Amino acid sequence: MVSIRIFIFCLVTSLCCTAQDPVSDAEQARHEKQFTQYQHSTKTFTAAVRQILHLSGMKKPVVSLGRIYFQNPQGWLLIRYSKPAEEFILLRDGKLYLQKKDKPLKIQSLNRENSFAMMRRFFQEDAQSWKKDFDIAMFEDEKNLIISLTPKRKEKTLPLVIQTRVNRQTFLPQQIHLVFEGENEIIYEFTQPQRNATLPSQLFAPPDAS
Repeated sequence: MVSIRIFIFCLVTSLCCTAQDPVSDAEQARHEKQFTQYQHSTKTFTAAVRQILHLSGMKKPVVSLGRIYFQNPQGWLLIRYSKPAEEFILLRDGKLYLQKKDKPLKIQSLNRENSFAMMRRFFQEDAQSWKKDFDIAMFEDEKNLIISLTPKRKEKTLPLVIQTRVNRQTFLPQQIHLVFEGENEIIYEFTQPQRNATLPSQLFAPPDAS
């Protein structure tokens, strides 16, 4: 099992980092400091999102479109989908609200290892917080910084690796890629990002479960 994880990690890393250069320790420390400053000054984030879900056995991935909203310091995260319409995911106050089209609303306690909670950590936490749970490696190309997070604990519920692509100048995210055991993966691609835009408070209001 360990050898399979190592193989998958090496494969994903090699694919991600083709034609990209690893940063030096000094550069990584500088990037971590800059990113921490960015995180601490970010109050809101919103962007168009394209979600690509690939599960083992699927003939083709499932692609969903929508918009993501995040607000600090509360740590609220909302993905409202336009395709499929009428669906959304809300993370708020320790709960996960999941609405599927023509299905009852699901409300459950939020597990820190849930894939959406893992993604939220990118928006909510700084580099020092990441280091408690992840080994961090960084690569760069002409415009982007690629951050590879490998969980220190090896469990089936955790991704094998989380790879995030951000703009080197603005640190605005362009992609978050979670790779799980068994060739399962989720990719979030962000376009038209906005940082610290005013978001209405009612946007994150918990839905009526009745």
